[in-house]
Amino acid sequence: MPNFPTYYGPPLPKALNPLNPAHYWLVLKWVFFQPSRFKHYLYQIDPKLYRTAGLRPLLKTLRLPAYRNLYLIALIASFLTAVGVVYATSAMQATPVRWSGLLLVVAFGVALGVALGVVGGVWVGVAGGVAVGVVGGVTVGVAGGVALGVALGVLLVIVASGVLLGSVAFGMAFGVAFGMTFGVAFGMAFGMAGGVTSGVARGTAVSVAYGVVLGVAFGMAFGIAFGVAFGVAFGVAFGVAWVIGASRLIFYPFELLWIGLLRLIAHRPSSRLKYHPALWDELAIWPLPGCGAWVRQQLNSNFEAALRTTVVVAANPFQCWIAQRALSDWLAVQSDPLATLHLLMYSTPLDEYLLPPIAHVEFRDFPSARVVLLGEIAQQQMSGRNIDPSNDTERRVWRLTRSLRRMQPTPLSQFSAMLYFFLLTEFAFKSALSAEHPLQIRLKEILPQGYEGVRVYPHGNEVADSWSSLINFVEVASFEQVGMAHKQLNWITHLEQPYLAPEIIDTLEALGDVSRSVAVCLQATSLPNKTIALNQAAGGLQELSSYVEKELWPPERAVYLFIIKNWQSLIAAEQGRLGESALRQMSPSERLATGLVDRTSDVWQRPAKPLANPYIAGDPVMPPLFVGRRDIFTKIAEIWRAKAIPDSIILYGHRRMGKSSILRNLDQAAPGRVIACVNLQGETSFVASTADLLLALADRIFAEVKRARPNAVLTQPPTDQFTTPASAQIQFNRFMEQVRAALNDTGLILALDEFEAIEEAVRDGKVGKEIYQFLRAKTQEPWITVVFGGLHTLDEMSRDYAQPFYGSYQNIVVSYLAPEDAYHLITNPTPDFTVNYEPAAVERIIAATGGQPYLVQLVCRDALDHLNHELFDEHKEREVKLTVADVEAVLGDDLFRRGTGYFDGVWTQVSEPAQRALLHCMAQRDTPWTLAELTTQTHLTADVLRHHLELAQRRDILRQRDDVWEFCVPLMRKWIIWRARP
Repeated sequence: MPNFPTYYGPPLPKALNPLNPAHYWLVLKWVFFQPSRFKHYLYQIDPKLYRTAGLRPLLKTLRLPAYRNLYLIALIASFLTAVGVVYATSAMQATPVRWSGLLLVVAFGVALGVALGVVGGVWVGVAGGVAVGVVGGVTVGVAGGVALGVALGVLLVIVASGVLLGSVAFGMAFGVAFGMTFGVAFGMAFGMAGGVTSGVARGTAVSVAYGVVLGVAFGMAFGIAFGVAFGVAFGVAFGVAWVIGASRLIFYPFELLWIGLLRLIAHRPSSRLKYHPALWDELAIWPLPGCGAWVRQQLNSNFEAALRTTVVVAANPFQCWIAQRALSDWLAVQSDPLATLHLLMYSTPLDEYLLPPIAHVEFRDFPSARVVLLGEIAQQQMSGRNIDPSNDTERRVWRLTRSLRRMQPTPLSQFSAMLYFFLLTEFAFKSALSAEHPLQIRLKEILPQGYEGVRVYPHGNEVADSWSSLINFVEVASFEQVGMAHKQLNWITHLEQPYLAPEIIDTLEALGDVSRSVAVCLQATSLPNKTIALNQAAGGLQELSSYVEKELWPPERAVYLFIIKNWQSLIAAEQGRLGESALRQMSPSERLATGLVDRTSDVWQRPAKPLANPYIAGDPVMPPLFVGRRDIFTKIAEIWRAKAIPDSIILYGHRRMGKSSILRNLDQAAPGRVIACVNLQGETSFVASTADLLLALADRIFAEVKRARPNAVLTQPPTDQFTTPASAQIQFNRFMEQVRAALNDTGLILALDEFEAIEEAVRDGKVGKEIYQFLRAKTQEPWITVVFGGLHTLDEMSRDYAQPFYGSYQNIVVSYLAPEDAYHLITNPTPDFTVNYEPAAVERIIAATGGQPYLVQLVCRDALDHLNHELFDEHKEREVKLTVADVEAVLGDDLFRRGTGYFDGVWTQVSEPAQRALLHCMAQRDTPWTLAELTTQTHLTADVLRHHLELAQRRDILRQRDDVWEFCVPLMRKWIIWRARP
């Protein structure tokens, strides 16, 4: 689905202010000229409420100041408008108004009109084609209702005030006021509630039709009641005025005059465009000259701004021809039109809706700006912009303005038509899996017509050959054809660089690599070689699918994903055939050893003894049990390679996140170097002075170096010479020189785990604060690399630049395992682990733990213990596989008791009472919270609430996704509830 449109206009108020006169003009301007800004205002108030349907959410708006102020301003603005219309009507007839009691009548009429308009806004949405059989959203009621309410309020006032009843001239004046006001507002209300573009055309057409019908009806009614002359006068005046109002002809002379003034006073095209009626009157119907030429000039000088301008103009179907002519003429004069079209079509702003949608069906069905503009360049009728295929109002508008467009076919327009077809059929391609899908038959008919003509342009051969290869890849229908597909890519070697679309070329070459792997499989006779080649092809397609999703844009993305899925199905079928063949060649004992026996009995075999449990929960993990964290080791290696004397590193995160395991595996970032890992929490437990601490460090370094270099000449630090801080410093330095010589300058990595223990020892007076300067001096020695591990508080202390110790350190957060790393840890904790998981069980563990490594290990360990318990203690006859039931059985109170070290450690970092109260509040339900919901529930101000949320986010307790907040670890939410139980 496209993204919600970005707002580029003047800043919108967060809430309208009834005491600000400018906001009354702002609302009237939105209602009568700029309905999209009205929708942007409602969307910024509460995006979730914006899309919610029904009367109940409509009542919720009364609790929001931004909505209440809107209703009040609409009432007052309608009141003033109504009085103005009454006064103007009396002035036209030179007859005084009965002002006595008029204020009460006006107030009642306006209030009733706006109320009926807002409540009837849902009907406006349905009648305007917003949704068929679906209740319109709150925005339909508010946007369309306020617009229609203005008209209803004015009309009720005019009728109720009894202006000059009995006068023959009243038929003309009243008809003009009635018809003009209601005609403008009624057509505009359809545009307000009608979403992107169809509401404008449909609203205008319906309004004009209603003007004729109601004009005759009112004429007959008033003719019977007051006489033929009065009825005819009223009916004619009403009908003509309605048509003029609904077609917005009343504004057209002023807009033409304004365009003429722009030509005189604004010399720069950007200034002219900024104030052109095509941009500020989104409901304009009549042709507005000058805009197209100024857009073309702006495209040459400021492409991004011109693109936004083009989108705004194209949003109005009556003015879309301006965008079509401007883009077509501009592309025609470019030296490299394909590159220009590529730049135009793949611009990020075009991946948004043309104008803000309202109802759910609009969010689902409305096209992006890319689809609309590409269709215009392709000279296609824009029926694709209408969510209701049975309504062809907009198609008629396109035909009405067809003569104003550039409609001469060119190779570029034909190529654009081909791309437009793919954009409209993207969903069909995503769902198509069969090689004989009807889309393929149609591709053979339309593709060559679209791409062969562009060979006359620069990059034309690249584009044409790319699409030629694509159609051949789409036609692949067998495994053997996959193995031959790479032979169709020889043209790539003859292309001139740089490429127009390097990501497309990369994708084609990747498909060629997959094809070559399949060709190896076809040629191999050895079953292992076939399997390796086939697995390489399958893995390549899986990785390529992620690349295409990320790097390619529509429409190519959908076609290439279709090809990948089709090839995957062919390769998977071949893998199945190879697997069956391998099983048939295995002896019964070999099949039993693999666990792939055919199960024909109700009594399944169990292992001879309980399954070994390889999961480690709590203790640091050493190879080969350590998995993942490749991103952290890569970053550490980059830091160490950046400088001759690299910065030291601080690894921080909350407890049981895997920091100690990373410190013990740092040789993955610096192979060959000796790691001396020191747990400072243990080493500082009994020290009484700085000298004791230096002796403890020296002893640990001695032990690690001797373990790594058994033959190294190294003397153990003498205890009796570490008596005072001064003597200890001297002896420590001498000892480190021995270490340097023993390592032969290969370097030492000094990993200081639980470094906050040093902070605590200094604070308690056990160790002097000069220890910081001493350790910092060691980090300046090129053969020593220091890495610190600690809690989030260590990161926060390192931000205190008043402490010079932290001046040359880089912080790396140790957070949750990526899903693929968590999956590997669960399913392959050791190389010889043979127990299988249900896929759903793996997903359940990852979802419950959020990828927290300690909890992953703890849940897996308990689940495997549960499996052993059922097999060997309860002697259940069951499959030897870890299932969802095994996982659910251990996600209870016992898990919280066993994992108290982790949960209490995280909770300890939440020291502020207000933040703990916030977490207690959020734990009461398992669905995410919006900021508005939390503000209501906690009674905190938005700034204070955001401060606590962001602090919890930095500490990896909460995370924000799509404007909602949730726990990173769902088990942490359950633990908070469990902890609060009496």
